[in-house]
Amino acid sequence: MSATPAMNRPLVPRKPQGDSIYAVWKATYYMTEGNAVKEMKGYSKFTGQTENSDPASSLLGFVSRLISNGYLEKTYYMEFYTNAFYSDRRQELVVELTPDNYELHGIAQAYYPLKKILDDVYAMKKNKLAYKDIAAQYKQGPKAAKKAEDEKLFKFDPGRFKSEKEFGDYCQWLQDVKGYPRGRCVGFFQAYRKTFVSLKEADLPLVQDLANKWNINKKR
Repeated sequence: MSATPAMNRPLVPRKPQGDSIYAVWKATYYMTEGNAVKEMKGYSKFTGQTENSDPASSLLGFVSRLISNGYLEKTYYMEFYTNAFYSDRRQELVVELTPDNYELHGIAQAYYPLKKILDDVYAMKKNKLAYKDIAAQYKQGPKAAKKAEDEKLFKFDPGRFKSEKEFGDYCQWLQDVKGYPRGRCVGFFQAYRKTFVSLKEADLPLVQDLANKWNINKKR
């Protein structure tokens, strides 16, 4: 039996489709002039794909992917909702993004990592940082952004600090303001000081003071 023309056609991979039924989140994008499509819809996962079981992390990844793909430049407005098909509740607006600002609503107001990334992105935009530099930080999503921030904050470059006190205050700031675990801040303080800082006897009270603040010599 000879093959029909249809059987001889090469197989073309199907384009992934947004999962309109089981995705936790959905979004509508309103495109700027010059785009052939004026309005698009998207979902936080594709059909057949598993989704992060934590809704907050799923939303964070969804928003980050759109930022990394340049949608802040391609749109004048994006809105994110709970997906009515997935949730028993009615569709609920959670995030709005415009070229110069954002707003969180409802449960998204408690998603601090999402707020942190959006604050950083819009701060860079206001400083007229090239979009390629923004995308470089966020192209791999929130995990890559967090890793980049960690590497910057915990850099072992000599000459970062003018004095031991400045260095000690910085380590305290890492703990109190940035929220890093006490043990990590203590370890960074000890390792950096040992490698790059020559302590004089006059500085020893400072070290003991920091040890007291962090309870270094006490059991947890």
